[in-house]
Amino acid sequence: MGGFIKYLFIFSCLWSANSFAITQTQWDGNFRVEELGEQLNDGSQVFLQYNLKIDSKSNRASLSMTTWHAGITCIGDYSLKINSGVLALYYNGDEKDA
Repeated sequence: MGGFIKYLFIFSCLWSANSFAITQTQWDGNFRVEELGEQLNDGSQVFLQYNLKIDSKSNRASLSMTTWHAGITCIGDYSLKINSGVLALYYNGDEKDA
């Protein structure tokens, strides 16, 4: 009987840990992408740095950007949708061409 109770305790602990892990996705976290673009007439170079924070628990992603000479930024909040293991981001802002 004591072995059964020990087994039941271990099983419930493992089940609880796995249940908690299901609420997070492989995409959750903070990500940064940097890109150097073309060289401009004044000798400077186009620079883009995107910072993306994904939180699947709240079904939100937020994009911020550091840039020099970028016309369309698409910064702001996004909603998330996962279809067949693929993460899709939907822009919630007002920028026309984002």
